[in-house]
Amino acid sequence: SQAQDAKLYRWYAQYLESKQQLDAAANAYRKAEDWLSLVRIACFYKDVEKAMQICHESGDKAACYHLGRHFEQEGEIKKAIHYFASAGRVQHALRLAQQNN
Repeated sequence: SQAQDAKLYRWYAQYLESKQQLDAAANAYRKAEDWLSLVRIACFYKDVEKAMQICHESGDKAACYHLGRHFEQEGEIKKAIHYFASAGRVQHALRLAQQNN
């Protein structure tokens, strides 16, 4: 079944990531449709364009939240607010907007 395949791909991706094989892990995460892990790896590589593309195409709330946190840490407040809002984390977005007004 598809759910079983996704679970297996995710397990394999985690194994590859534990062995520092991030490119191969990303391929397995993609097959598992694990968008959060793909965004996490893209942020690790400082490839925010790829991370933004994954969030835009998948609409995954957890991935958007992770990217929002990444942008907040980088001091890119407007982008952080956008991705927190996309993640449905309105309180985070409002807090940032108030702190940086």
